[in-house]
Amino acid sequence: MKPVPLDVVRPEVMELAPDVGSRPDVPIHLDWNESRWPLPDDLIAGMAEATATADSRPYPDGGYPAVREAIGALADWDPEGVVFGNGGDDMLQLSGLALTGPGRAAIYPSPGFSMYPWAIRLAGAEPRPVPLGENLAYDLDALESRIVADRPSLIFLTNPHNPTGELLPLDAVRRLADAAPGFLLLDEAYHEFAAWNARELLDEFGNILLLRTFSKAMAMAGARLGYLLARPEAAHAMRRAQPPFPVGVYTCRAAAVAMRRRELLMDLTRRITAERSWLADRLRSVEAVEVWPSQTNFLLFRTPMHSPVLRRRLIGHGVSLRDFSAHPRLAGTLRVTVGTREENLVFLSGLRDSLSTPVDEAEIAAVAGPDSPIG
Repeated sequence: MKPVPLDVVRPEVMELAPDVGSRPDVPIHLDWNESRWPLPDDLIAGMAEATATADSRPYPDGGYPAVREAIGALADWDPEGVVFGNGGDDMLQLSGLALTGPGRAAIYPSPGFSMYPWAIRLAGAEPRPVPLGENLAYDLDALESRIVADRPSLIFLTNPHNPTGELLPLDAVRRLADAAPGFLLLDEAYHEFAAWNARELLDEFGNILLLRTFSKAMAMAGARLGYLLARPEAAHAMRRAQPPFPVGVYTCRAAAVAMRRRELLMDLTRRITAERSWLADRLRSVEAVEVWPSQTNFLLFRTPMHSPVLRRRLIGHGVSLRDFSAHPRLAGTLRVTVGTREENLVFLSGLRDSLSTPVDEAEIAAVAGPDSPIG
């Protein structure tokens, strides 16, 4: 039998993070920041009708006019400045391919979303992490200094940040965009849960790209739709690095319905934001638990317990969380998605019970290492 010629695979590809893999078989998944709140019945019915009447035989209209125009109208932005892809991760990969490459540098905050260095390395560029500051807050001076010194063609910046939930003020973003010689991609995957977003900066800076997704507040992670808002000339350049039909017709039909009925989803978002405050207060009441302020649909928290052990104990209670302790700055941390009240109560009960029992060496030895930070 002829062997697999793995020697021809690019070395940097073989060094990239492994596949996400399967998830624990538990009833409550508070690990990947999807919406845990059910969609309104009439919105589901509208999506079902729209997809049922779609003709799957022809290729989709490459311009995706219905969704592009709906997003442009809501964002008060030229529809020609909207770029679609197969989820936000696809938009990160597209940005890496279009804006970086061999001999170029790209910077990103660390610890942060692991798909940034993945997209940079996949494009053959050099990833250059910029450490977060005290208490895992953005260090603006360090970011600006690295921008001036390295002159990167692309900067990834999450706002609000993942996994801390920090929201940078617009003046801070202006400062970094002004210093950047290339593009500043502002990842706003969680902007619907935050007090503000950076849409107004598109009018001021031609080098800003806003990345948004249907996977979080829009509750359509399974549909896989992400998009960039950019100046039309930048959007046209980005689309040159895409295949002709990056998004399927069913996803576009469902997304167009969701955008037309967005007020229903925004009401859901307000309820999740209120639940986030309730959950943060209850978490802070648990002895020895530290919780970071968040402007997202998740909370990062730290306990004295070995994180893989705590995660495994919570799985025993039927709840899966994300363990971020692989990064030395995130030792002892887990991230919990804001679930429904019923799910959050199960999580809190499981957390208190898990923290009440000391950990022995055998239990530490029995657990696997921390999760990959993807998600």
